[in-house]
Amino acid sequence: MSTYPDDRPSRLIDQVRSFFRKKPETPPESVLERDFQELIDQGEEQGLLTPEQGDMIQSIFEFKDTVVREVMVPRTEMLAISSDVSIQTIIDLTLEHGHSRLPIYQENPDNIIGMLHVKDLLPYWHLPPDQPIPPGIFRQPTFVPETKKIVHLFRELKLEKVHMAIVLDEYGGISGLVTMEDIIEEIIGDIEDEYDRQESRLKPLDSGRVEVDARLEIEEFEHYFELEIEEKNFETVGGLIINLLERVPEVGEKVYFQDLKMTILEADKRRIRRLLVERKDPPFFEASVDQPIQN
Repeated sequence: MSTYPDDRPSRLIDQVRSFFRKKPETPPESVLERDFQELIDQGEEQGLLTPEQGDMIQSIFEFKDTVVREVMVPRTEMLAISSDVSIQTIIDLTLEHGHSRLPIYQENPDNIIGMLHVKDLLPYWHLPPDQPIPPGIFRQPTFVPETKKIVHLFRELKLEKVHMAIVLDEYGGISGLVTMEDIIEEIIGDIEDEYDRQESRLKPLDSGRVEVDARLEIEEFEHYFELEIEEKNFETVGGLIINLLERVPEVGEKVYFQDLKMTILEADKRRIRRLLVERKDPPFFEASVDQPIQN
């Protein structure tokens, strides 16, 4: 067996450096993007990048082409507050939803007149709970078109020290809202802060079935299903399945491991997101797979 150190990391770094040292006669962008994707895929195949790290790098590459419409919170999911509600109502909504900044409208939700930072209410909390919000504390709202590139919006929000913007459609109507968090999550994935409601990554269903988030840590998966997995060169349930198949499965595929049947509920070409797990008796072979039925 060779005693030379593994030089795969340095080789990958050299490839990345070479990629970014392209001369002015660089090929079209579509060719560059394909080459860059191949570098990411090679890194994942060689174990130098996790799927999550690969996703992050890919997101950075795609960041410049993403528009606000793709990352915003749509109007139907917006929490906007009428300007005449009471201080107590604001407190209740803040505790319920965990938002620290709220759009304020007058008469109807299409007429956003300001933004309320909940911390600005602190000097007024000694007032009666049914007291209306003091209108002088509303901050000027920022409006952006839904077709704006988020790379430009990110710079503008950072420069203006603003964390939220109201998104307008082509007719000037309210299309949704976008926050700095929404933009950052495009690169690094979901940000889970102290107010986020964490849904369990294990969701028991009927008949002993369990819906599992593929990001569930493998130790927790072992403990819940009373398994013993000897070789664990992965950290999540998604990593376990990809390790078994040596590829990302399609939606509908069934993977059998020990006495479990795992059906893929949600996945894309880069990662597994959700699966359905149920026990099978007697146990199956260590690992096997059923392909989904093609329509």
